[in-house]
Amino acid sequence: MGTLRHVLRQMNLNAYTTSHPQYPLNYFPSPVLSGVAVSLLLAFGHTTACRVLPCAALLEREKVMKVIFLEDVAGTADAGEVKEVKNGFARNYLLPKNLAAPATPDHLQRVKGIEKAAQTQRLQFSKEWKSVAEAMNGTAVTVEVRVGPSGRLFGAVTGRHIAEKLTEATGREIDHRQVLLGESIHEPGEYPVAIRLYREVHADVTVNVIPEGLTPEEAAAMAAIAADERAQFEAGEAEDGANADADETMVVADESKSEEEIT
Repeated sequence: MGTLRHVLRQMNLNAYTTSHPQYPLNYFPSPVLSGVAVSLLLAFGHTTACRVLPCAALLEREKVMKVIFLEDVAGTADAGEVKEVKNGFARNYLLPKNLAAPATPDHLQRVKGIEKAAQTQRLQFSKEWKSVAEAMNGTAVTVEVRVGPSGRLFGAVTGRHIAEKLTEATGREIDHRQVLLGESIHEPGEYPVAIRLYREVHADVTVNVIPEGLTPEEAAAMAAIAADERAQFEAGEAEDGANADADETMVVADESKSEEEIT
């Protein structure tokens, strides 16, 4: 920083900070950027530097933004927390939706009020989602899919598909991020799935994935047949493996016997 100021004084280029008051010298926090600034000034002079330096400063400064969260944002922060987040995330999502605000002194003075309001809101949300969980627990939803000759799906059933079906069944908007599916589903069948409705409020549902054009009963019968065939195949594989191990044991025993006879 001192180097940059010294160069500016020596070259009588303090006009930079006069013509660009929004980008003062302390806008260049890193040694690397200060070095870039000095190089530009020395190589190209005041005019070019005044055009380029603000852009360079913005690139560095606007990587992150310090914000205070006005509401709980799942997986990111609770209301009242002050955190640095990516600038794009703040400007494109948090600020427009009024989920957070820049961490200015005025906003920071509101922390206690924000936290108190959030606590009241959490209790209300928890009560509402618990009633939804009671109604949703044990619910079965059906997802019809196209199936290939091998029995596997064309594509996969994801959390988005399940969330859409649950939204239709319950009348409440369920986000795909609330569906704790883990891996996508690639075969027809019956799958237990946990739904995280709100903080510690969960519900357990059953997802029936069936081929298009079949009833759940027909799909269940088809799945049972496929399971039997798979079990038989696995049993055959295990038997073949056991036979191979036995043959290898006999070969080893014969080789040992031959060695003893030679001795």
